Amino acid sequence: MLRAAPELIDLLAGLLEPPNRMTIMSLFRFKSPHGKVQPDGTGLGRCVDIMNYSGFPIHLKLPSNVQNAIAGVTAVLRNLPAGKYTLGLPRPGGGPLIDPEHDGVDHLHVEALA
Repeated sequence: MLRAAPELIDLLAGLLEPPNRMTIMSLFRFKSPHGKVQPDGTGLGRCVDIMNYSGFPIHLKLPSNVQNAIAGVTAVLRNLPAGKYTLGLPRPGGGPLIDPEHDGVDHLHVEALA
């Protein structure tokens, strides 16, 4: 069974206040900062990869998308609810140049504020 951490649900709800929309690239991915298998065998997701936010594609696969990527990331930052985050940013390239196991900079990780 997979479940999202309550902090992640709060983050997603905050980012989706109207009129904002987003496309999620990854939500439950384990053996990475995205999630952790719990002692009872369930999976707890703590991160989200956002590939489009408020109409801005967030990627650097094409040099022509740089301004959209910047606008998308700044829109996410502007709309984040209060919290403690580890923010990863898009990296140039894509395809074989992406190595999530080693670079770990493409995610938004949420932690409790306790």
